[in-house]
Amino acid sequence: MAISHWDSVVAEARKVLGKDAKIPDKKMAFVRQALAEEKKAADSFRTMRESAQKQLLADQNLVSSYRNLVVQLANDLLYANFGLDPGKPEEKKKITQAREEFKKFIQDLFDYTEDTTKQLVELRRHLANADTYKCS
Repeated sequence: MAISHWDSVVAEARKVLGKDAKIPDKKMAFVRQALAEEKKAADSFRTMRESAQKQLLADQNLVSSYRNLVVQLANDLLYANFGLDPGKPEEKKKITQAREEFKKFIQDLFDYTEDTTKQLVELRRHLANADTYKCS
């Protein structure tokens, strides 16, 4: 960081100005303190970011577990006869209608898992790249 060169810059200035030159450096202590506080804040942000990345990965794993349970539920619901006889035309029709309703419900659950997973992946990507963002 440029602040670490202060002493050498002052020394070079004194060579040019003379050793008795008065360098206005009273604010330098405040600048150093502000930099130290900024470094603490940056370290705190890095710690928070790492924690958030871990939490997002944990959330992503939970969504995957949720999706696996939805698959199991779908298998149960979409192949169930609901205690009816599929050999009877009227009952077969009821089974088909019920399966269609469950199919829509299951699709909504899958859509939720897809959307949530995409959001979590995108958030993790942004957090991972936070140090590389450039100001425009």
